[in-house]
Amino acid sequence: MHSTASTAKGYRKTITDGSDRREMHSHLDQGYTVAKMKIGGAPLAEDLRRIEAALSELGPGQRLAVGANGRFDLPTAIAYGETLSLNIAAGLGLGGNELYPDLFQPIGGFPDGVEVKEGHDTLPEVPGIGFEAKAARYRELKSVAG
Repeated sequence: MHSTASTAKGYRKTITDGSDRREMHSHLDQGYTVAKMKIGGAPLAEDLRRIEAALSELGPGQRLAVGANGRFDLPTAIAYGETLSLNIAAGLGLGGNELYPDLFQPIGGFPDGVEVKEGHDTLPEVPGIGFEAKAARYRELKSVAG
């Protein structure tokens, strides 16, 4: 088991945009149980609307994580924390990796045959670091190497 979280491509002001919904659902449809979105690029009230919209897209057993990537000064962090009732201790205990399964293709992503089971990635037993286990990536690297 490798990871439980999937993430969107950076901050967007609205989750109601069709591409945001498609991206979140593509990750959840792959079997991930946690979707992550960025917050902190808009006022708190707007971010709360975005979070509620994202939560409305989730099904049973699916969760939403949020990340601000150091956008907050101390007063803003406190305001968000109080409003969202963040549980920092629980957040630190997650231990999941942040994934971008659909980005940076054909170089990025997992080797061929990786499955998501109960929200976790299963990684294949392959020698080395696994470049050759993803056919599209291997072809690209061979073409660059000559």
